[in-house]
Amino acid sequence: MAQSPTLVLRRIDVVEYNADQDARQAILPRKRRLRNISEMFDDTCMLLGADLYHNAIAYYKFLKGEAATVAPSAKTIYADLSSRFPRRFVSVNKNAYISCEEVIAMLCNGFYSFVYCL
Repeated sequence: MAQSPTLVLRRIDVVEYNADQDARQAILPRKRRLRNISEMFDDTCMLLGADLYHNAIAYYKFLKGEAATVAPSAKTIYADLSSRFPRRFVSVNKNAYISCEEVIAMLCNGFYSFVYCL
């Protein structure tokens, strides 16, 4: 627009257009930084969730062992938790090849539905 002002439509305010363009250029680095911060939060939430899941499974396995002994309170807690960790059997061919794309699809579609849960 600056190179050919005679070709600019009269309804376009060139001064405002340039101000908008400058403001956008000033905002873009901040937008990128906020996106990076948001991704770091997402990564942190995912790691915390995985840590919580791992600890819940470890606690469940511990209770399973305790329920097999004479700990009556462990039997009650184990019975309650067993409904949250249903047994799922997945037949796996140990000689099967899984491509990277299939692994990514499994992860995106809910990894835990493919994992054997106690």
